[in-house]
Amino acid sequence: MERLRVLHIIPTLQTGGAQGVATNLACLLDRSRFQVGVCSLYDSGGSTLDRVLTNQGLRVWHLGKRRGFDYRMLFEIGRVLTDFRPVVVHTHQYVLRYTLLPTLLRRIPVLIHTVHTFPSREVGPLGRVVHRMAFRAGLLPVAVCNEVALEMRQLYGNCRLEMIPNGIAVANYGTRSGAGHAGRIVFVCVANLTRPKNYPLLLEAFAAGPAKFPNVRLDIAGDGALRAELEEQASALNIAGKVRFLGACANVPAVLAAADVFVLASDWEGRPLSLMEAMAAGKAAICTKVGGIAELIRHNSDGILVERGDREALAASMVALYKDLALRTRLGKEAARRAAAEFDASRMAEGYARLYEERVRRGGSR
Repeated sequence: MERLRVLHIIPTLQTGGAQGVATNLACLLDRSRFQVGVCSLYDSGGSTLDRVLTNQGLRVWHLGKRRGFDYRMLFEIGRVLTDFRPVVVHTHQYVLRYTLLPTLLRRIPVLIHTVHTFPSREVGPLGRVVHRMAFRAGLLPVAVCNEVALEMRQLYGNCRLEMIPNGIAVANYGTRSGAGHAGRIVFVCVANLTRPKNYPLLLEAFAAGPAKFPNVRLDIAGDGALRAELEEQASALNIAGKVRFLGACANVPAVLAAADVFVLASDWEGRPLSLMEAMAAGKAAICTKVGGIAELIRHNSDGILVERGDREALAASMVALYKDLALRTRLGKEAARRAAAEFDASRMAEGYARLYEERVRRGGSR
């Protein structure tokens, strides 16, 4: 039987949660059932994910998008569709404004779109008009967690949708001892330096709590436009000597292995890969209770949840884990057990594989 051709289209292959999901999915789909390609609107930039896809022998297109709305993408995507002839086009993030018309004109049988974050944050008002048109035209949205699915229905009405939780390569994050056993307690946050991650809150909580104690450090693994601003804040809080900005990180397992506690102070999230990675690495985690995080962490069982924006609770939780090795160990062990049982990306890949094949059997999106 001929393999189903599946084309993923995503804005960029630079490091990020949605990019990681698309890359994992493209690599894990059964090659005996699927022929997979990945199309990025922007140039490569030599990203790690780009190399992963290429090393897996997958076809990758980079379309050289300019900043802002670039009408050329309509024609470039059409060219890729003609070249690859996909049966399934699977889109991510804001690309529907460019993909909807070319896919409809070429009568692509199955259109899937993964919603990685809250729909109200995914695109602006004009983008939501395009998404609403796409859903009415038969494109099937997939939510990554229950909270995203709930807001999808609130924002777009009672639209058809699926829910497939995203996942990680759990085996890559084997439980290893943290740096605390060498006399230093290391907190770590792995996330791009963007507004939704609320790094200012994290720095304030660190300064108000564990930074007052000796032998403690906060590692920030990620990069972005806010780096200079955050470095200035760390200096103003007199914690610059205890905070390391590691930049974009190509080896997340090693960064997690060198840490004791994972911290995420986000204002909103879908189902963050970095938290699942930390749990798979056996790290106690402290996170704000937003989005799909509450579906990943069971409070005081495999992590600690604090309310969004609550600096005092975040600082107190960090101090509690700084002081209590037994608590860190208990939370970390349960997190690792849970990750092994529930978070592996193979479950996600098989969920999408079944969805693709079911939609094709039913005659496509329309």
